[in-house]
Amino acid sequence: MDTTPASTQTTAVRETSDWTTAARARECGRPDAYLRDYYAATACGPAASGLDRMVANGGEFGCPIARGRLGDALALRAVAGGVRQVVCLGAGGDTRAWRLRLPSDLAWWEVDLPGQLDAKNNRLAALGVTPHCPVTNVTTDLRGSWTEELAHHGHNASRPTLWIADGLFYFLTPAEGTKLIDALTRRSAPGSRFCGDIPRPAPDDLRRARLIAFMDGLGCPFVGGVEHPHQLFTDPAWRVDAHLSTDLAAGRCPLVPSLPHRLAEREHHIWYTHALLP
Repeated sequence: MDTTPASTQTTAVRETSDWTTAARARECGRPDAYLRDYYAATACGPAASGLDRMVANGGEFGCPIARGRLGDALALRAVAGGVRQVVCLGAGGDTRAWRLRLPSDLAWWEVDLPGQLDAKNNRLAALGVTPHCPVTNVTTDLRGSWTEELAHHGHNASRPTLWIADGLFYFLTPAEGTKLIDALTRRSAPGSRFCGDIPRPAPDDLRRARLIAFMDGLGCPFVGGVEHPHQLFTDPAWRVDAHLSTDLAAGRCPLVPSLPHRLAEREHHIWYTHALLP
């Protein structure tokens, strides 16, 4: 059981969210960028200076870039297919509602712990940037009864939903991850989709072990990890497809272009997962 004080963990989660958003900003500045997030630098704020510290302790650039590109592709595909509800779980520094060309009749919810979304929203508003569709913030703990809060804020369980969970399952035990998938399944109508990155155990990876120790010391321990995402989807109706970075680099995921090897060469323990509920 995680005994980290709630206030410490909340601050640490916000800090790591800013770092991964800063990674997207840094990638956007490259002429060969795999992902272009022009609002990431604004969204992450001054805490981005800690990115190099995370990298020095085993963090990778590849994951936030790869999952960002996959999530973009799924969002645009779902919307083109008629989905009009998107729920971003553990949204943090996500900027998709602001930067993707989304229809104005799309309903978008961002769900996160207290204090995770306000700074980002204020920075984007100060820049004069507005989302392409209505965005509703839901403040709650995803380890609790979060679906009640989501329903209270207008989510309609009878309509298809795209669920996006970037960088979330590292902080949920396998039991908590299964509980979360079960909860969103109960609010998923046929035609719903899921997209997210899910870690798998890597006991012999010294770089990963260093990152885990670093995150533990920060007060935001990595506690997640399953051999395959199928383990979290207890409802067999879900059609789950998952790829490792080596698969993405080899072009085996039809949703996105091949991942550059510079983003895939050192990161082999994350499942880039998408699923459909027919």
